[in-house]
Amino acid sequence: VDGNGSVNSSLEELKPGGGTSVRENELIERGWVVGPNPAQSSIHAQIPALETTQTPSYALISANGSIVRSGSLILAGNTYLVDATVADLAQGMYQLVVTAAGGQHLGTWSVQISR
Repeated sequence: VDGNGSVNSSLEELKPGGGTSVRENELIERGWVVGPNPAQSSIHAQIPALETTQTPSYALISANGSIVRSGSLILAGNTYLVDATVADLAQGMYQLVVTAAGGQHLGTWSVQISR
């Protein structure tokens, strides 16, 4: 969060060694579970059901800003699920970005892909 109270979603915000950022700690408190991290073959996420009438979507974004995976979240009971295969992606840092219909940002989680 910068001095104006805005969330900085850049990759530079990450702590060295795969630590969680302040914004990820807030997502943990809201019930988000994302793993494994680091990932080798796939990323799984469980996100509490959101107050929305349309299914949210996700994008997995590389460090250069390219969307490398995207799709709709799957509703299972009162939880939305993400299951993304990453085995074919290059090693490095990625951002899992979840948005509601209409583009409202719901959360961003940093994911390391390693081999």
